[in-house]
Parts: sequence; C-alpha cells; structure tokens
Amino acid sequence: MPSEPDSIAVILPQRVVDPHESLRLAAHTYRTALEEEGCPTLVIDLDQFRQTDAEALCAPQVRGIFSDGGWINTVQVATAHGPKALVDLLKKPVVALINDNPCAYWMPQVIAQDRPHQTTAFLDPDFATLWSRWAAPAGRHQVYVPACPVPPLNAPEGERAIDILVAVSVRPADQFRAMVRANFHDPIFLRLFDGIVDTGLGPSGTSLAFSTLTDDVCRSLGVRLDHRSPAQRYLLYAADGFIRNQRRHMMLTALAGQPILLVGGGPEVPVHPHTRRLPAMPHADLLRLYGQARTVVVSPPYAGGLSERVIQPMAAGALVLSPPTGMSDRLLGRDRVFVTVRADFADVQTGLDRARDPVFRSQAVAGALDSVRQRFSPAALAKQILSWIDRQLDTGQPGTDRAAVR
Repeated sequence: MPSEPDSIAVILPQRVVDPHESLRLAAHTYRTALEEEGCPTLVIDLDQFRQTDAEALCAPQVRGIFSDGGWINTVQVATAHGPKALVDLLKKPVVALINDNPCAYWMPQVIAQDRPHQTTAFLDPDFATLWSRWAAPAGRHQVYVPACPVPPLNAPEGERAIDILVAVSVRPADQFRAMVRANFHDPIFLRLFDGIVDTGLGPSGTSLAFSTLTDDVCRSLGVRLDHRSPAQRYLLYAADGFIRNQRRHMMLTALAGQPILLVGGGPEVPVHPHTRRLPAMPHADLLRLYGQARTVVVSPPYAGGLSERVIQPMAAGALVLSPPTGMSDRLLGRDRVFVTVRADFADVQTGLDRARDPVFRSQAVAGALDSVRQRFSPAALAKQILSWIDRQLDTGQPGTDRAAVR
C-alpha cells in the first residue's frame, strides 16, 4: 500500500498582526494551491497555538513549513534551558514570504535571524537589498516572488455598481516626522529624513527602489547609514511611512472632485460631498467590492514589486488606475493593462476619462486578466514553495529535536 505523501504546514498569523485577515486569507489560498499540486497540508493557527501544535510540527510527516509574513519565527516554546524559537528546534525547511519593508520596527521578530534551513522570499526585491544590510545571511533568498491574488467572484461588466473604488487607510504623514524629531536631535538626521521624503514624493518616487533613493540622499549629504542600528532603521521606517501616507493623501485630494466609494480613509482627508465611506473591513469583504467595481484607484506601497493592491483588483476584472512602479514597468508596461497616472496624481481626471473609454477599457481589462492568470497564479507560487522546501531537504537538514519541544 503506497504511503501518504508528506505534508506542508501552513501557518496562519495571529489576528493582532493581521487585523483585516489578508495574510490569513492568502494562506488559505496557498494551502488550496498546494493541495491541488498533490501536497497534503497541515494548518497551524497561531491564534490558538498549543503544545499539541508544536508536537504536530515535529511529526516526520511534516516536511516543511510555509509562513506568509514569516510569523512562525515569533513562536517560542518552553524547554529545559528556557524559551527557544520553535523553528530552531524543528530544524525543518521554512519558507517565509516577506511583504513589507524590513526596516519596520516589528521586522526583527520575523526575519532578523536568517536560519540555514530558511528560504526567505520577498514581494519586492528591494526588501532583500535592505535586509541584507543588517541581517547576516545564512539561508537561501528568493529575491522576488509575485503577489498572488485570491481568486475573486467577478460581476459581469454591465452589472458593476461601483464606479470608482478606493480602499486605503491614511495616517497623518506629519506623525512620522514628529516621531523622527522626538528621537533624533542631530540636525544631519533630520536633513536626511527630509531629503528622503522629498525625493520619494518626487516625480520618479514610485519607480525608484527605496534603497536606491536613500543611498542617493545619503551620498548627497555625506552621510553613511548603519543599517545594523535599530535607531537608524527606525528613521528609514518613518521616512517610508511618511512617503506612503502622504502619497495616499495626495491621491484622495486629487479625487476630491469625484464621488467615490472610499473604504478606510483617515482624519482630515478631503472627499466629495457625495462620496460614500465605509470603515476598513476584512479582506474577504474587500475582494467582493473589487468584483463589483469598474475602476479601482491605487497608490502602490512599494516600487520594486507588484502589490496585491494592484493585482487583486485586476484579478477581479476591475480597471486599475495607478502610478507606475519599477516592477509594473517591467512586467505590465504603461497604459496597457492599467491606466497609468503621475506619482502625484495631478492627472487623475485625465486617467479617469481614459478609464471610461469603452475601447481602451475592454482591451485593458482583458489584458490585465490574462497577465494575472499567466504571471500571478497561486499554483505557480505553490510549485515554487515545494521546490524551495525540496531543495533544503536535499542539502541534508538535521532532524527535529523532538524531546526539546515536549
């Protein structure tokens, strides 16, 4: 009788770090794709993690672990020698998919220690560049993997009831500047912060990798950053947060003359009097809105990858309006499968007029759906996950210390 194939453990992060459950929803999508590839899965929910879960991960039938966001690396278990990282005791292949700037203050929890049995995959290749400047490399790095959309339910074109949809949360950008001023008193660091945000909000800001942008500003000021310093990484995190939130505010300001459906928003955000506002919602509910929208306006959060904020509306059959990024230029071009606008959204009205052109709209939506199916399928990423785990196993990983986790 043939034996059952070994399984992959799929980790669901705690809801406190995933309030809209976008990572949890994506994890279920990847799990389905792994199952369709003939690989059984074991779901481990960190919201309900118990000793029995640690023991289940020890089982020899579990050949590897997939963690969207890398949150498996935060799990500590009690041992005779004190708390230890679970993945260090398991010593099994781990695939960690990293989807945010490594300079963020919470990132040391998930990727600071690069383990020999870990494959770290990045949705933006620039994240790998930034991380390599402060984390000693030990495992394997997959510099770029595409975001994979959750398969949506799409309404036919004639039944889409939402003309313009924007889903974004906006914090006052000056909060980030205040954080820097409270923590840095040397004027050169304040000048560095201002130089980074001014460049990042410039005409090429959405196309310029964050590491390149910061390097250029450091060079112009004669500053050498120490990425190993948590304080200096914090400055970069704050600059990135300022740029993202200020650009989102610019987007909503440019749209203030249009009635839109706004999910999220923030304080002091200008809107049209007939704009309908909804609070931030679970990601599954947002996907349903994508499937009802004709046009989705997006401010891309990073330059080197293609965010799910762009890919998921495309997969839902909506026409995306967005500034270009370095990766969208490479993979999608401009004004082919989405409406391309300036980084400051000053030409947003021209973009909306183009989005309403029936000939362009039909061609762009069809092209976007085709691109998403070809380049961004969960099945393709599932195959990559399996290949990374098998490659780690082929190197002869040490076995699990089962006694230590009991």
